[in-house]
Amino acid sequence: MNMIDSTTLTLCIVALSAILCLPIARRPTQGLTDIPTYGPSGGPIFGVYNSFCLLLRGRKVIDDAYALLSSAVYVAGSSKGRKPQIFKMQLFSGWNVFVLGKNHIADVRSAKGKDLSLYHAQNDILALDYTIGSVPSDEDDLHNKVLQRMLASNYTENGSDLYDETATALDVILPISHDGWHAAKFYDSLLSIIARVTNRFYVGEPLCRDVRYIALVMDFVQGVPQAGMLINVFPRWLHTYIARYISPLPKYQKRALSVFGDLISERIALHDEHGKDWDLKPRDMITWFLEEAEPHQRNAETITIRILRVNFAGLMSTSFFLPQILYKLMSFPESEYIAPIREEIDAVVEKFGWTKEALGKMYKLDSFMREVARTKGFSALVLHRKVMSPGGWAFHDGITIPAGTHLSAASCISNIHESAFEDPTVFDGMRFARMYEREVAEKAAVGEAEAALGMKYQLTSPSLDNLFYGVGKHACPGRFIMTFIMKLQVAVVLHKYDIKMNNKLAYKDNWVGTVCMPDKKAEILYRNRSS
Repeated sequence: MNMIDSTTLTLCIVALSAILCLPIARRPTQGLTDIPTYGPSGGPIFGVYNSFCLLLRGRKVIDDAYALLSSAVYVAGSSKGRKPQIFKMQLFSGWNVFVLGKNHIADVRSAKGKDLSLYHAQNDILALDYTIGSVPSDEDDLHNKVLQRMLASNYTENGSDLYDETATALDVILPISHDGWHAAKFYDSLLSIIARVTNRFYVGEPLCRDVRYIALVMDFVQGVPQAGMLINVFPRWLHTYIARYISPLPKYQKRALSVFGDLISERIALHDEHGKDWDLKPRDMITWFLEEAEPHQRNAETITIRILRVNFAGLMSTSFFLPQILYKLMSFPESEYIAPIREEIDAVVEKFGWTKEALGKMYKLDSFMREVARTKGFSALVLHRKVMSPGGWAFHDGITIPAGTHLSAASCISNIHESAFEDPTVFDGMRFARMYEREVAEKAAVGEAEAALGMKYQLTSPSLDNLFYGVGKHACPGRFIMTFIMKLQVAVVLHKYDIKMNNKLAYKDNWVGTVCMPDKKAEILYRNRSS
């Protein structure tokens, strides 16, 4: 498509959205008048304008809103110069509330699911009914049962298998043909490694190494949010019609059946023949689905798409976050972070091997990862919720959000401007490692076990200062598995290779809406470890 066609299409979408959203945009603020507003509001075109601003420069919009609402120039609904705790924007889908202050985020944390719904918010944001398929209640129960089985399994018993998969994938994706430096586009390589290693745990060999399966998983993980974003350009009352032409689900369902439908059918036959107890039964997600499914769910069509959905939930955030960790490491001189973290990795692996215990003792690596999450993460907005209570939902200070309103926490603000950490605007990769070391030193005298110390400083420990995996009852249940896999992959890369950015092609962050997309064009240089 040429430039004129692209511009015309964009203008048509904007105009069409403004017309179609007129009924929504004319709705009153419905009890939101006490909340400061950022951006123009009132007519339908303003909602469309704000939405496109958020899409094109989402992080900057939130930063600018905080700066303006914090300034002495702005006075509305609060004392002059007082830091804003919440604000709202008119978007083409309606009014959205953004939570900044920790006290208000704590309110969201403690809210009941029937009042503030994570599922309904995600469904609206990504148009999940049309991109991954609506989930009947019985299948939702099936998903929860399999998730519980996955969390109950001792995935770290397979640490050596996951290490083997990581090392094998690296040999293929980042091959060494001579002693010098090699160049590689790192993003696509990392996506493939993440998908392979994660699916070594999910579905095992040989499926995790099937290039068609990995390509399907990667396409699904990237295609779902793209389709959801496009569907959401239109008002919700048109989604059913638009999705007929945009939804990628039928295409992925067909591909999934062609890639591993026969394998699922074979496993169903084995399950029917042997039942739940047989000597060679694989311990993987396919088995868990077969054992937990009702008879009408035990078919290739249901299980293939359910496996893709689990991949989407597990890989969407890690596929954005893992490249950021490695890019950030390479953005500093090697002596600053890579060298001390690598020294830690070498020492614990020599003593404990590639085990859960070894990865648990990589405090410097975990500290660096958490600091990347604190300062950047993969999204400027977290804790997405939709108000479901018919009478609305109230913060501790009495401000009430009406039913149907979306709200989210601006972690890019709360992690920096509302932080209690020393020098919160400065990136300090060893920040949490030092906190851990101080706690060990202070409490060692009273005989407290080291394993019990420092847990609150880890990436997997949700708190108001660490919203990366959510917080409260809805904190991501798979965070331990995904953090284990990410730490393992970073550790293996640093253990195996010397790495640095190609200075001719320095990386840059690409914000698409409020999501930080790793630079797909960034090029790294790598070689075998020099020592």
